Amino acid sequence: MRISLLTFLFFFNLLLISCETKRVSDKDGSSFKSGKDSVSILLIEKGTSHLANYKVEKSKTGRVVAFDYNNLRDTFSLFYDSLKENYMGSFGTRDTVHFYTDTTIYYSINSNNYKVVKLTGDKDLTDGSFSVFFSSEFGFLLSRSDTWRSAKVLQPNNESQDYLQIATLLFKIQEDNGIMLNRIPPPVRKEIQHLSIE
Repeated sequence: MRISLLTFLFFFNLLLISCETKRVSDKDGSSFKSGKDSVSILLIEKGTSHLANYKVEKSKTGRVVAFDYNNLRDTFSLFYDSLKENYMGSFGTRDTVHFYTDTTIYYSINSNNYKVVKLTGDKDLTDGSFSVFFSSEFGFLLSRSDTWRSAKVLQPNNESQDYLQIATLLFKIQEDNGIMLNRIPPPVRKEIQHLSIE
């Protein structure tokens, strides 16, 4: 009887541990909650806008954090290597995009600091460059074309425990001219040589 009770308790504890959502701490101090969730994203295109619901799967394998967003029409994934500070993305059937880190900024909300990274993809393509705003804690926040008037904006769920943080981050990003404006490199000044003909 005692052995079967101990066996039952062992398997019951194993079941509880396997069903538990785990929290993992990143090197920047933010915690990461793995698991599945649903989010709504506002899709803004030329002359139209609509909401799309995505299933989100958050996972961490070693030092790589992955956020996978899927619905019937669209799929995209964002990857973050916490050791190398590298960011990558996969969008539908396109090849993997290696992001250029444009800006890293910390926003303070209710005495907590949240790291937001502005990533630029397809930087060297004419009319193809786009920006993604990413949080290692919350994942995708906002993306927009750097040329065309199209964007995707995460719509925080007001029943979520992270609602205030995500809504405030989105507001701060959109109001921050330093991070939202396209970065235009300063012109290269070339010396003009004057030739004199005699």
